[in-house]
Amino acid sequence: DAHNYGTITVDESAVYKVLNVGGVWGKFTGEGGYTNDNCSNSGPVSVYGKSTSNATQFRIGGLGGWSQSIITNCVNHKSGTVTVDAEITIAQNTGASSIGGVVGYKTVDATDGAKNEADINVKLNTTTSASEVQYVAGVYGYLAITSPATVNNMVNEGNIFVDGTFNEVLRMGGVVGNKANQPGTGLVNTGDITAIGQFGTTGYVGGVMGTGRNISNARSFCNIKAIGATYVATILATNDTKYKATNCHSGGTICVDESAGKIDLSFDNWYKY
Repeated sequence: DAHNYGTITVDESAVYKVLNVGGVWGKFTGEGGYTNDNCSNSGPVSVYGKSTSNATQFRIGGLGGWSQSIITNCVNHKSGTVTVDAEITIAQNTGASSIGGVVGYKTVDATDGAKNEADINVKLNTTTSASEVQYVAGVYGYLAITSPATVNNMVNEGNIFVDGTFNEVLRMGGVVGNKANQPGTGLVNTGDITAIGQFGTTGYVGGVMGTGRNISNARSFCNIKAIGATYVATILATNDTKYKATNCHSGGTICVDESAGKIDLSFDNWYKY
């Protein structure tokens, strides 16, 4: 168990090439059975400043910036707000910027029982020298675990707000920005989502996930406002039809502009205006 009650701030004078920031840990690379169990954050996490011209990592979370460990029953409490107001330049083939209420960038081992209660506010201007992707979500910005590890029972209750300029792709979700590899079940979002800005080549905004592979038993009850996004959906915003969302339920409103090429209102009671 590990718990943080203090304030974490990267101030406006900071200039960084590698940045992994969280309330409990910055970067936890202990794969292969290491566990973060029953951890929590109650302190606000704020990141300002700007990167160098060739930044390689920008990963921010309520609990951690980057984790390869097993995560079970971890919570970012309501007072653990995540605030980012920065300018970054991502170098070629180095990853992406990832921001999450629990962890920004989660890989390798399983996750079960992660929850975010806090609001996430992101004002981010990014440039990249390659086709790098930006991820923002209520629980995990980016999630890619290795079989046979599992993805279960993730909940977001905080509102998510993004405003900025992204010269490449933005993938934004109520729970996960992008989920690769393993299927996930029991993903729930009740926080409202607002995305306003210039989202480069493509912007994906989903009530549960921006993009990713199969999910089931997901729930999303929120309002979504996406101005400048290409794909907007109540559950899963991906445009790849081979990745399915099954046994999912949702309700709320969606507000979009003429940028939206695809709007998915296929689950339950949604109203587009």
